[in-house]
Amino acid sequence: MPKTQKETVIKIENLDKSFGKIRVLDDVNIEIYKGEVFGFLGPNGAGKTTTIRVLLNVLHPSSGTVEIFGIPSKKTKRIHKRIGYLSADMVLDDDISAKRYLSLINRSYGGGFKDRIESLADLFEIDLNEKIRNYSRGNQQKIGLISAILHKPELLIFDEPTSGFDPIMQQAFTKMVLDFKKRGGTILMSSHILSEVQQLCDRVAFIKEGNVIGVQSLTSAKGKTTKRVIVNPSPAASKQIETKYKSLAGLTLLKKSKTQLVFAYTGDVNKLLKFFSAQNIEDIMIEEPDLEEAFLHYYKNNSESKNV
Repeated sequence: MPKTQKETVIKIENLDKSFGKIRVLDDVNIEIYKGEVFGFLGPNGAGKTTTIRVLLNVLHPSSGTVEIFGIPSKKTKRIHKRIGYLSADMVLDDDISAKRYLSLINRSYGGGFKDRIESLADLFEIDLNEKIRNYSRGNQQKIGLISAILHKPELLIFDEPTSGFDPIMQQAFTKMVLDFKKRGGTILMSSHILSEVQQLCDRVAFIKEGNVIGVQSLTSAKGKTTKRVIVNPSPAASKQIETKYKSLAGLTLLKKSKTQLVFAYTGDVNKLLKFFSAQNIEDIMIEEPDLEEAFLHYYKNNSESKNV
């Protein structure tokens, strides 16, 4: 049977963005499909927020094309009522109550979501009667999130959305994302929190210095955790380990020095410990990887599997 054609929601082709002589985005290409949660990862300053602002037509591309729902992103009136947006650095009118603020947002979408304001406030456990200036940063972020999803958009664009969230709020956010996806919604979510992306996303793009260096499906990685493994081998064992480590699936050598080998590992930690217990090592540490190491581990494994 023929494969079902995927419906494209966001399409970015050959996107460049420069500020004067400084190029911030360099030939970015991303396609996001209906019904998926797409993660956009990278260190601070990599170009995540700039890409999102071009999507929203806040910034204009230097070259390339950007479409949402098959419509050029510059045609904002046709697009923005179908989108919900939340950023980590949002600015709210802090001289009014949250209830008044959300009533104004409701009015801007035709006024049909009054009951939804209350149900979302219950979901995120927030009293809307205070003035916005009196809320904590996390509670202000909740108000921003309610305003983003109030009008039942088809597409959510989140730029570091969980800034200031406590663990309980993080659980509510996760439930909201998964429910939205189940109803056929699409989410683009930038983050630098690897665990959040692993839990929620179907695919992820990693951007570094304005370049998208790869797009990786996380379906096969769900339920697995990448670890950074730092090994101090005896001088005689270092080369032997470099030869043998490929025999353990999921173990990738990231870097080495005279006294240390650094690996990324995805898999059963008992198998990892069994492998290294058979080697002549002086010390081993297992910790969370930094974001770039973890992504490069995923991407390298995926590229190698395609080349088999």
